[in-house]
Amino acid sequence: FYLYQGRLDLAEVWFRAATGPASDPSAAVQLAHIYYNLGLDQDAATVLRAVKEPQTAVEVMRAILVVRTGRYRELETYSRDLLRKSGDPLWISALAAAQMMLGDAAGVREQLLVTSPELFAPDPTVGSNGLDDAIGAAWASQQLGDRAQARRILEQVLAATTPTPGLTQPHERRVARAKAFEMLGQRDRAIAELTAAVDAGWRT
Repeated sequence: FYLYQGRLDLAEVWFRAATGPASDPSAAVQLAHIYYNLGLDQDAATVLRAVKEPQTAVEVMRAILVVRTGRYRELETYSRDLLRKSGDPLWISALAAAQMMLGDAAGVREQLLVTSPELFAPDPTVGSNGLDDAIGAAWASQQLGDRAQARRILEQVLAATTPTPGLTQPHERRVARAKAFEMLGQRDRAIAELTAAVDAGWRT
């Protein structure tokens, strides 16, 4: 609740109490997220490195550390190796994210064709889940010259994240809308969505 409101000082107390040797690793991820937003990078790294099991969680923590230090080429190699060893689609998403940061549109498209082929259909399907993949598919399509497909995907992102009157709009939907508007060249609307997300408590 406090984290969603952006009240990081109060959220830190709760997540620190929930983090420990036998705790759910997701609590460590959230606590590290709080520390990164507070500029406490070393504290965040300490929390992530303290996770020792299960092995998948340890691997995810390392991936987060790599991302936070901008080592995207390393993340690409790391994700590719783990994907080859485990076959876990989690690492396809991580690989696509690394390739997007490296500007490899063809690589992103290749990964998303495996996990989300419906995004590249003539009538793309986008749900309220998987918004990051949809934005990635739109970016890849745009970079590879298929602007019409990129527009179709982005329009579906906006349709899937249309606010419902009387209900709180989740931060991730506002951020997805901001990205979609920016890619469609509607910068004022993108800024408005980001501003609304920050005002509602969203932090990076």
